[in-house]
Amino acid sequence: MADSARKQVVIVGGGYGGVSVAHALLDAVDRSKTAIVVINDRERTVYFPATARNAVADYDDRVSVPYDRLVPTDAGRFVLGAVVAVGDKHVELESGETVPFDVLVLAPGSHWRSFNDVPLTTDAIATHWKGFRERVHTAHSIVALGAGAVNLELMGEIAANYPNKELYVVHGHDRVLKDHYPMSLRKDTENILTSMGVQFKLGARGRVVDGGVELPTGETLKADLIVPSAGGRRRTEFLPAEWLVADGSVRVRPSLQTVQRDDIFVAGDAVDMPKERNAGNVHGQVSVIVDNVKAVLANKDPKKRYKPSGEVLSMTFGQRRAVGIMETALGFVRLPAALVSRSKNSDFESPRFNRSLNY
Repeated sequence: MADSARKQVVIVGGGYGGVSVAHALLDAVDRSKTAIVVINDRERTVYFPATARNAVADYDDRVSVPYDRLVPTDAGRFVLGAVVAVGDKHVELESGETVPFDVLVLAPGSHWRSFNDVPLTTDAIATHWKGFRERVHTAHSIVALGAGAVNLELMGEIAANYPNKELYVVHGHDRVLKDHYPMSLRKDTENILTSMGVQFKLGARGRVVDGGVELPTGETLKADLIVPSAGGRRRTEFLPAEWLVADGSVRVRPSLQTVQRDDIFVAGDAVDMPKERNAGNVHGQVSVIVDNVKAVLANKDPKKRYKPSGEVLSMTFGQRRAVGIMETALGFVRLPAALVSRSKNSDFESPRFNRSLNY
């Protein structure tokens, strides 16, 4: 037990998953009996669904807000620090501080690359975004390596804002996006971006050389700015290896408890279930975790079970063009482009996330 007065729920991670769980728990627990502690190593949030646009136009105040209002003083606290180990009933920080817990929720998120590799301090975050926008602004030619959703949205934003730049996407497969998506979606995405001036070099893996990217044909694409693949890896290196599967995610039961520990839950990217690296699935996880955490705190068996929802992919390319798809029991269903544009283009739904932090 964390202390004799109140039990303590510790949440590791201040991203979409961690903030969502914290916000829900703060509303669900008796604050006189339970304290909520959120630990994160970055001073401000990063709302990743909006970063492609923020990399081109200044949306800093929507993408990144501080944590100072997340946990009211009577409800617990926010701790700035990096967790390096999980003990029997405590987590250890890089600083040497230990934070005790009665229940632990792991929502550490992922390490991202490229423009989404955001630094930790407030000043460095602002410098990062300002610097990348300046590089985009001054570049005549830009090459993106990889045709995942993040890079495609970024190139769409650049094309919409800078129609005269030379833009290339180099991808090792014959079509953009992942193979399990319907071919119609993949073709439509290519066609929209092509109409905006983006040139595709598909079925070819580029090699970065001085001044650009060399293709297997020997052609070299001149590049003032090269955007590498934006994929990431799970931030679970501080956990015991026996808790993890090969991709770094954490083995969980349907209750979202770890296989090894009844007092530890997992949310967001770290969950070892199909298609969990999708912010939409966090909403379903939150209600399960909140009910089951309350049960464990009350020394009861957690009864709620989590079932992953279907995948949703929505991409906007500037403020006029969009594609979207939703997975149902009968397969993928296309979402109307106008619906995707309305839901994302005005604010990328960032106000809802920021309200979770009381901003």
